[in-house]
Amino acid sequence: MSELPSDVDPRQMSLFGGGWTLGSIARLATTGFVHSLTYFETTGWRGVMETEAGPPLPEKFPSAPGTVFPMFHVLADIAEFPGKQIYPTHSSHPLLVAGLTLFDARGRRRILVANLTGEPQDVKIKTGTCRARVRQLDETNAEAACVIRKLSAPRRTPRGNRWPAKSSSSSCHMRSREWTSVNTPPQSIER
Repeated sequence: MSELPSDVDPRQMSLFGGGWTLGSIARLATTGFVHSLTYFETTGWRGVMETEAGPPLPEKFPSAPGTVFPMFHVLADIAEFPGKQIYPTHSSHPLLVAGLTLFDARGRRRILVANLTGEPQDVKIKTGTCRARVRQLDETNAEAACVIRKLSAPRRTPRGNRWPAKSSSSSCHMRSREWTSVNTPPQSIER
């Protein structure tokens, strides 16, 4: 085999793949007609992580053996938030920035925002007057976040920065293909 199969996309292991996954879940889950979604295999070039042996065609699908792909972190951010209540999040430019709001049984909220473009975007997240913890995955930390250490889980992105409670919205500058996780009560996002 010298070419990738037609159902294999090298963007699977990219930040774009993580952003696409978030945008797709955001659109489908908020329709009210979806009860479950299945996206990827567990391992390999159609999975959320590479096999221990690595890809069969590393020159065409250059992933490292045993690493997770960025969409692993998107799915982990959704899965680790109990309650799984998903609500629409408004984006003034949905082809550029996608968002998803999660609520848990204790009333906590998490908003996930993805820059779907290859260009930086300035994003305003309406949070209400509360504190927020922000965690970002971008080209500066994706490689480290996708390495699996033996006998341990993948390194999650850093706990993040705190946003102050002074304002009803916070602005952030999102790098190309970045996605951001904000734990706060958001109402909407604007680009």
